[in-house]
Amino acid sequence: MKIVVPPQNTVADCKVLMDRSRILDYMPKNAVVAEVGTREGHFSRLILDKTNPTELHLLDLNWTRFEREKFLNEIELKRVILHNCDSARGIRTFPEWHFDWIYIDASHDYASVRRDINAVVGRVKPGGYLIFNDYIGFTRRGDEYGVVRAVNELLCAGGWKMRYLALQKGGYHDVVLQQQVQA
Repeated sequence: MKIVVPPQNTVADCKVLMDRSRILDYMPKNAVVAEVGTREGHFSRLILDKTNPTELHLLDLNWTRFEREKFLNEIELKRVILHNCDSARGIRTFPEWHFDWIYIDASHDYASVRRDINAVVGRVKPGGYLIFNDYIGFTRRGDEYGVVRAVNELLCAGGWKMRYLALQKGGYHDVVLQQQVQA
């Protein structure tokens, strides 16, 4: 696996945070948000409680573990919308510049992360944020993850800066990129 190193200017202003829940303190409030890959919905609940999004779109292929009872009121109010779909295909159904920020925690292999990046880049508003879960090259078992490689390639391509690195147990960090607005 070849991992590129992003240019210093793309990471120079990055702030390190204690854990991923702290990221939410810096994300826009009352925003239009997507979480790609939801599982039980624990982080989805944090997003709702800490950022009060006007819309929270949850995309996943498997809802068997999702704790729907914790979201019944928001689902009824259509503030939380569940999408049973492949991550990249699902995101592409939204109009350009629809989201203020997107949290990406779907498949972690390189090809899947690249597909997700290609899908989300045009869907986040100028100046918006992409958050990637598990910014790590390998798991403890030695399985290769493609998140670091794909995210670093996005930084190298230009137009994005790393704003936050949220430390997580075992090195499974989250990273926040912000799209740079052209002057």
